[in-house]
Amino acid sequence: MTTASVRPSAAAACLGLLAVLVPAIARGHNPDTSYARLTIDRAGVTLRLTYDVTSLVRMVPGLDADADGRLVPEELAAAVPAITAFLRDSIDCEIDGVPTPLGMPETVAWPPEAGTVIMAADFHAPTSLVSFPFRWSTPQPAGDVWVRMGFFEALGLRHTVLAAIEHGDATQELVFTAFEPDYLYETSWPDAVPPAAAGAKPRSPGHAAADGRRSGDEGVLSRLWLFFRLGVEHILIGYDHILFLLALILVSDWRSLVRIVTAFTVAHSITLAVATLGWVEIP
Repeated sequence: MTTASVRPSAAAACLGLLAVLVPAIARGHNPDTSYARLTIDRAGVTLRLTYDVTSLVRMVPGLDADADGRLVPEELAAAVPAITAFLRDSIDCEIDGVPTPLGMPETVAWPPEAGTVIMAADFHAPTSLVSFPFRWSTPQPAGDVWVRMGFFEALGLRHTVLAAIEHGDATQELVFTAFEPDYLYETSWPDAVPPAAAGAKPRSPGHAAADGRRSGDEGVLSRLWLFFRLGVEHILIGYDHILFLLALILVSDWRSLVRIVTAFTVAHSITLAVATLGWVEIP
């Protein structure tokens, strides 16, 4: 049997497998992700949390009040108190060692690209992202801020929070997962309030290791490893990626396989890099 006679059968097998797994593939490239942005300035701290409607439904199952598979602005506005209560019970925050529970979000705006209604098919779409900004005012610049995301059991152990911390001119990216749910950020401002003030918990220089909290200024290598690991996890849980590689193996010779996979990886890396660096802004 020649290679040429094998390839049509292999291709047919791949097409059959694709047909069976179409529902899974449709979701494979749509990661279960939310977003957080922590902004620390001299007047206070802002935590901006962003979720798609699918995540909001997990927080508040009755979000679609009339169960018609459509979300309208009135339903979202009515559910804001319940969503806020969920976030308040699930997220811990401390400023200079003092617990600072979430209050009410400043403004919850309807997604501008969603139109007047969000259909159930678009609950997980980028156009359905809703942000909840929370603000704490501080009499003096914060010395450190600790945040812990405790909602992974409700949102799913595969849920990932892509986060950024903005402090002055510096921006630090990090990821919250069920296995790394917290982070302690130290501002190092010379006029920051001392940890012993305002009833804060006393901390020694090694407090991050002592209480098990994740902290520290992550360098370039740490960030590269973080996103490499996140990328590997994304590939392994994405059925579309696995089937793509399987199809290449079945219908290509090894030289073509190496060329295709290398070109795909380089192109994917370039697009991610130019987007991350802000050279290209995608809606």
